[in-house]
Amino acid sequence: MTEFTYFFRSSVALHDAIRHNDAEAKADALEDLIAIWLHSPNLKLRARCASLLQANGMQADMDELCTLWATF
Repeated sequence: MTEFTYFFRSSVALHDAIRHNDAEAKADALEDLIAIWLHSPNLKLRARCASLLQANGMQADMDELCTLWATF
């Protein structure tokens, strides 16, 4: 599966989880988006992931991840 397909499936899963108020599915989708955001070499895709993550209240977690990532 390409990273674009993975991103698309994760963003649809996030949308569905929010619509159905499913906290576990939302956490799984956000975890997938974080993985793409951390590991994708595609800057546009990373920006889209960051936008979705920030829209779902993940800014503090992203800041912490950036700090941890910089220490390695």
